[in-house]
Amino acid sequence: MTVSYSEAELLAFIDYLSSKSLLPSATASGRKAAALKILAALDPEEKTDLRNLDVEQTFQRFSNKFGKEFTPQSLITYKSRFNSVLSDFLKYHENLAGYKTGITKKQSKENGSETKVSNKKSSAKDAGSARVPPPPTEPKSYVLQIPISNGTLVEIRNLPMDLTEADATKIAAVIKAHAPS
Repeated sequence: MTVSYSEAELLAFIDYLSSKSLLPSATASGRKAAALKILAALDPEEKTDLRNLDVEQTFQRFSNKFGKEFTPQSLITYKSRFNSVLSDFLKYHENLAGYKTGITKKQSKENGSETKVSNKKSSAKDAGSARVPPPPTEPKSYVLQIPISNGTLVEIRNLPMDLTEADATKIAAVIKAHAPS
């Protein structure tokens, strides 16, 4: 039996996970939407075998082609969902009998996003203890506010405190690509 790693098989895999309740339907729907949007940046022949897909390059192409349609946070979410579904798809084909999704129970945060819950059983010691938030740490990133010509204040979030010149050049190139020629 030949295993296919095509876009169509990836989408069928997502539907399978949802239909078997191996993945919450909302999660499956979000991952499927992200996969469809991101893979739309590829040529048809590039979608026939996703095993050797350069995810970073594919996401960059998607961002360059369709990035104006999304907020920066949406782009981050799409990338995360795509990474998750592609990783699960490849793991599934590596071990059909032993495959397990990374999500076992849907939990909602105040903002409505999902979190992953591990399969580990709680010990008696953990059962009575409340979660203690971690101690505050030094900020690892910051927000840069830039006023532009039409009076708009642009914010660039999550800039690392140790931003390198190479990373700054890369960020500038992505922003420049969004300006009409």
